[in-house]
Amino acid sequence: MRALTLTAGVLLAGCSSQLAQVRADYDRAADFSKYKTVAFVSELGAAKGGFTTLSEQRMKNAVKLQLERRGYTFVEAEPDLLVNVAGKLTRKQEVTASSSGPAYAPYYGYRGGYYAPWPGYTTVTTRDVTDGTLSVDLVDAKSKQLVWEGLAEGRVTDEMREDAERVIFQVVSDIFDKYPFRAAGAPPQ
Repeated sequence: MRALTLTAGVLLAGCSSQLAQVRADYDRAADFSKYKTVAFVSELGAAKGGFTTLSEQRMKNAVKLQLERRGYTFVEAEPDLLVNVAGKLTRKQEVTASSSGPAYAPYYGYRGGYYAPWPGYTTVTTRDVTDGTLSVDLVDAKSKQLVWEGLAEGRVTDEMREDAERVIFQVVSDIFDKYPFRAAGAPPQ
């Protein structure tokens, strides 16, 4: 259970305002002027194991804040839109290679003047990295069709993990910066 909570936190912490990429897309045929009420889907894509993690709760709070700022009202029954949040962590090794050449010549200094280092000599360095992806989907509750999606992708750092709550709110804000709509009847911003 603790590992799952940490994983969700790491994922979200990895997507801060220093994101590699934030994207959004929407259904051009959808009539966003008719949407006024929203609710979260019964089991978020971020939820695993049947319990609510701290990260999941922070994501929900951040999404709720962004939608309420745009005039939407959260309801228990019969919403116009359903909200889903999902995330993914990808752990991998980053490999860097550097070749010999003039930069390595001083190492071979005792051989200076006789011959140069082998031109094919290469040093390979690896390090473990984690990339995170966070997505927010808005679904038309009646038609069950996705009408808007926002996606953030970025590298997870230790500094981001230390301030997960602030980072989560920033990531969700960055995603909703790509959301051009307001709730039906909401005053303009």
